[in-house]
Amino acid sequence: DIAGMHSNAAGEDYHTSPSRWLLTSYKLKIHEKPKYGDEINISTWSVDIRNITATREFEVRNSVGKLIICGLSNWAHYNIEDKKFDRVPETLIDAYESEPQKTNFADDKIKKLAEPTDYIYEKECEIHPHWIDVNNHLNNAHYLDLASEFLSGRVNTEENVEEIEIMYKHEILPGDKIKCMLSKTEETYTVVCKNAVSSQLHAIIIFHKKAKKPFTN
Repeated sequence: DIAGMHSNAAGEDYHTSPSRWLLTSYKLKIHEKPKYGDEINISTWSVDIRNITATREFEVRNSVGKLIICGLSNWAHYNIEDKKFDRVPETLIDAYESEPQKTNFADDKIKKLAEPTDYIYEKECEIHPHWIDVNNHLNNAHYLDLASEFLSGRVNTEENVEEIEIMYKHEILPGDKIKCMLSKTEETYTVVCKNAVSSQLHAIIIFHKKAKKPFTN
């Protein structure tokens, strides 16, 4: 939502502009989770815009200004009228006022995620109608809801995760039958979302486990 507000302020109003930013990947670092009733401050800024791609960061801070969550996201600029990716004009780049020096990450490009070769569990999952957004596909944020429902009873992502990475490949449309598959290592849980009929890859979601604290007497 806050990225959309920034886009509107830069001149890409959703109601009048043919431009759309398609989220291709993002990662979150969770230092501390806010609790119900907490007051938080959410901010976002453009880090870099090149050709048809852009990088954006997010911060969530608590009421005393402590950083509790930070996010890095990669986007592609798309023209819905011409139905093709569109180079960002210089006037728009200027309007976003990128801040490459302001970052919580070492690299502004998220590495491509690889699909696992082995899975320990799979299940066909339901796409709820209220997860579909105004672009008539599964909203990016609800991929986490899809993964959480799939993992429910098997993995405690609420307590045991400190970083999340998502790579989007193909949109999920209303009525699509989706199969989720789980792969597990010592450090990660990986959820892969594919079309249950065509096996087309929709997304890869990696949950990084909290590092184990060394034992001390």
